[in-house]
Amino acid sequence: MKKLAILLFALSFFVACRAESPSPETPPVDDHDEPAVTIEDFYPFLADTYLTYEGIGMEFAERETYFDFIHDGRTQIRNHSTGTTVVQILEYQEAALKLFLSREEAYYLSDYTNTEFVEEGEILLIEPIEVGTNWELSDGRTREITGINVAIETPSGNYEALEVTTEGPETGQTKTYYVEGLGMVLTIFQAEDDEVITTLANIEEETDVTYILRCYYPDLENEQVVYKDFDIPFHTNDEIEPTYTEYLQRSTNESISSVFSENVTLQSFSYNPEEELVVVDLSKNFLAELNLGAGYESLVIQSIVNTVGFNFGVEKVVITLDGALYESGHFQLVEGDYFQVHYENVVPFD
Repeated sequence: MKKLAILLFALSFFVACRAESPSPETPPVDDHDEPAVTIEDFYPFLADTYLTYEGIGMEFAERETYFDFIHDGRTQIRNHSTGTTVVQILEYQEAALKLFLSREEAYYLSDYTNTEFVEEGEILLIEPIEVGTNWELSDGRTREITGINVAIETPSGNYEALEVTTEGPETGQTKTYYVEGLGMVLTIFQAEDDEVITTLANIEEETDVTYILRCYYPDLENEQVVYKDFDIPFHTNDEIEPTYTEYLQRSTNESISSVFSENVTLQSFSYNPEEELVVVDLSKNFLAELNLGAGYESLVIQSIVNTVGFNFGVEKVVITLDGALYESGHFQLVEGDYFQVHYENVVPFD
């Protein structure tokens, strides 16, 4: 069963694998007047769209998908299943659709699109969109376009789909079906006597979702850090930096201080997958607005670090001020340094 679960994750694109540079074997292309179909046709990035998939054959086969961000041919999608929530980064690149990132336990308000990836992504689709186009993945599996205008039935409707077959000596076979203007509507995974199906059941357009933002605050009186969770309504491409700024500027009650003054802003996030850290850039006036002793500054820094680290799922956070590494009279970062997330002596508050 454990082996089957791992294979299902591969079926659902839950595990990002490195792919070698593609060497597709493709048949000659006939000249014709009709424009060639592209990957964007068969895997569009759908703003404000919630896709619900039914699962057959295994508990984790069902899932719900939402496109968080869509920028310059790159998207962040979030797949919710009964087992976990996974953030993935997909990108149209070099006539291919590639999967660059897959992070589990991603329940909170976060944005990984501003990431520089060093390694090649896993190729999900490649052009030309024709039967016979095939490529090999770095783990030895092969993918091939094995059908066009294949008739399929799903709870959401009947379609003519593009069929892509993935096979490996130890991973069985997966058939994935894509529909123009809609994307992935069906996957069928088979290994020995097992069959697992993920099939599109419902399409909800012009909708938002709700994510949790956990914010940490300094409790100077008790010399500790406290936290509170907030439900944040979210539409595709909503900027999250203003939301972080707003909630970190809040003074929750008389004993709990805000993290930022009203003049300080959180300007950007940048995730580093090699170091597993996030760089958070604050406005330069942060230090002038803080203007307090080392003890209080330490609690404020820890509040920022915990807020960013928890929501992004990392243990290391670098703070910059208008792009320059954090430096004050009490704390200084040099190249390669970072602040460590700590949850000791941290308590929730109402």
